[in-house]
Amino acid sequence: MRERPLPLDVALHLGITVMIAVVVALIGPFGTFTELAPVQRFAYWLIIIPLNWLQIMAAAAALATAPVSRGWSVFAIAAAAAAIASVPAAFEVHWLEQAFRPEVDKGPIGLLYLYVLILSLAIVMPLAPFMLKRLLPAQAADDAVAEALPVRAPFLDRIPPALGRNLLCIGAEDHYLRVYTDKGDDLILFRLSDAETELAALDGLRVHRSWWVSRDAVVAVNRDGRRVDLSLKNGLSVPVSRGQVRVLRDAGWLTASAAV
Repeated sequence: MRERPLPLDVALHLGITVMIAVVVALIGPFGTFTELAPVQRFAYWLIIIPLNWLQIMAAAAALATAPVSRGWSVFAIAAAAAAIASVPAAFEVHWLEQAFRPEVDKGPIGLLYLYVLILSLAIVMPLAPFMLKRLLPAQAADDAVAEALPVRAPFLDRIPPALGRNLLCIGAEDHYLRVYTDKGDDLILFRLSDAETELAALDGLRVHRSWWVSRDAVVAVNRDGRRVDLSLKNGLSVPVSRGQVRVLRDAGWLTASAAV
């Protein structure tokens, strides 16, 4: 079941649409630059663009909670909302044309609709992820934000800054862990089991009771009799315990021939 959209940040939306209207007024598309005085031109665009944006947001809010749009991306909702909102906007533009440029041939209302739709899409599509994401169902919005944000692994904050964050592997040494990155290695006081928990969001696995390895760090899988080890980017050879061989193979790390 979809949750109702969150309230809009009206002031933020209004501010952005006013700025867009000012930019469009400065450009003066569709003949408004040459056929309207500056004051008229700014009034024209400062009326139609914020008004059209409010209509787009209203249409997007309705679509976000409609069964027909279940599973739609934010861009699909934005495009559909622009198409819907352009219907009343076409008549509003016709009224503005009558008020500001009565001598200009308006053409059929269908042509006005096309012009309004093109401008609406040009404005709304680049801003869709930022301006419309709060209108999506809660789960869809969470997914959109999650895709945009880097993976969060608390253990990475424990790595000494000089080593960066490109973690290759971790080896246990008594009560310490030796952390290996593409910039070197260093010891930190921490338990491997706790590190494994904090690294759950990364694509890596505990391959041995003393080793955690990032999948991206593996360059080769080696087998010598019943022994399996991993060759890493930094030149290390990390053993794979027999109990973990099948786990790694099921995860796609090992070929069937590497199984013991």
